[in-house]
Amino acid sequence: MRSAEKAVVRTLVYSDIFEFPLSYDELWRFLISPKPVSKKLFNKVLNRQSQNFSVKNGWHYLSQRESLIGTRLQRMKESARKIAYARQIVSRISFLPTIYLIGISGALAMENSDGQDDIDLFVITKTNTIWITRFVLTLILQVFGVRRNRNTKHAENTVCLNMFIDESAMAFPLEKRDLYTAHEIAQMKPLFDRGNTYQKFLSSNSWVKDFLPNHSQKNAEFSVVPRPVLLLSALEFLAKIVQLWYMRRHRTNETVNDHILAFHPLDYKEIVLKEYEKRLRKYKLIYEKI
Repeated sequence: MRSAEKAVVRTLVYSDIFEFPLSYDELWRFLISPKPVSKKLFNKVLNRQSQNFSVKNGWHYLSQRESLIGTRLQRMKESARKIAYARQIVSRISFLPTIYLIGISGALAMENSDGQDDIDLFVITKTNTIWITRFVLTLILQVFGVRRNRNTKHAENTVCLNMFIDESAMAFPLEKRDLYTAHEIAQMKPLFDRGNTYQKFLSSNSWVKDFLPNHSQKNAEFSVVPRPVLLLSALEFLAKIVQLWYMRRHRTNETVNDHILAFHPLDYKEIVLKEYEKRLRKYKLIYEKI
């Protein structure tokens, strides 16, 4: 198998973990390769018959996985409704001047969400306002009745504030730079942007192209300029004390500090990457940890 075909197979193997056949544009944009592949060579690989993958009605998938097309189409319908709802929620919470970016993350960002899924939001805040921002957003979502917490039994259309970072911590550390994280960054759907933060975030994580060389920037749906936040900044320490006190009995493997708040009860990254490595062996490929 030549390098370009290997890149296509790697990409389809990864998407297959999520039962997610890819369009031509998605396959190109999320192509997993340690080095760039020319569009000419990419098209050549797709235009010749392969025992490893197939295409139907514009959807690319691993051989014998045609049934995933129906799953994809159904999830696209569900996701369209959820994204429209997420836009409404973001329009209500983005007034906070400490919020610099709000994006949809996870399966919904790829329009691969089913009816029972929640809405994962990724938030970037002004430096030294991460605790007060989370505190206020949590209260607002609680008042709206859409906040997902550990006791939520029916997660449909609830909002999970699963990750906050502030503008001083936008660059992911070396130990976090892997295919899963690169994909999460590349697939994020930015809904709100203040002060061109999304572009700064991507520039801070240019390493993503080591895994996904064709990744390109999307435009946030709504952008504004920064505003003063002196009063909210003054409440940062108090908000931190209150939330740490509340979390003390429920802490597991979360990342909690003054610049990053990440709440992931299950380590999906390790699960996905192990499964990816396992599936690659079927095609006599290896997981290249770039």
